[in-house]
Amino acid sequence: MKRSNKVAVVVGVGKGIGGSVASKFAREGFNVAIMSRNETYRGADKLTPIKQSIQNEIGDAVSILPVVMDSTNEDSVKQAFNVVRTELGEVDVLVYNAGARDLQNESVLDVPTEKFIKYWEANCLGGFYTAREVLPSMKYRGEGCILFTGATGSLRASSGLSSFSVGKFGLRALAQSLAREFSPQGIHVAHIIIDGAVDIPIIRKYATAMGTPENRLMNPDEIAKQYWNIYQQHPTVWTHELDLRPHTEPIFSKL
Repeated sequence: MKRSNKVAVVVGVGKGIGGSVASKFAREGFNVAIMSRNETYRGADKLTPIKQSIQNEIGDAVSILPVVMDSTNEDSVKQAFNVVRTELGEVDVLVYNAGARDLQNESVLDVPTEKFIKYWEANCLGGFYTAREVLPSMKYRGEGCILFTGATGSLRASSGLSSFSVGKFGLRALAQSLAREFSPQGIHVAHIIIDGAVDIPIIRKYATAMGTPENRLMNPDEIAKQYWNIYQQHPTVWTHELDLRPHTEPIFSKL
């Protein structure tokens, strides 16, 4: 592994995409800040095991900085990025992977207003807050990369997922707006659509109960490789939007 002085921030780190992306960038020599709203996951420490897992694999060649941050709270975001700048330096890559949704669909008639607002904040507003923290430095340096995690709901709003899809639609619009404003200034902004269920323990348990075949679940480590590939792209061939799905996903029923 070749160590660099570059810094990646991954927002929304857990056992799925966030943790895998953080691990991938660390293996490629990045110092990585891993961020999550909660220190715990169902009563257990959340960020520390991920940090330890990465360092068990690559040692102390890079720095892994756990930071508790609520992406829906502007003050929390500002404080968290101040910690990153102090401990690691200016951010070269931002991955916004935070989000909120229910496993079960819910009629818009039954969605509490508070939940609708809360989910929009996690799925969209947090992307706005975090991007504003890294863009000034990226603009000054004339380089940088911002990657947003989207979903099937970014393109098609399903019945019963109003509280989820509205935020994901908004995040996609934010990505497009940032790309049009900042790509000419050397900042690569991309939106990655995850068109399928990611293979994490809670989803695997739910999928098994529903009789979903294992090959319908998306490998988070393979997803992370695509985030890295986008980061590495030459400026003459930048991807703005990429959709990923398992080979068993019926794509033509969605176009």
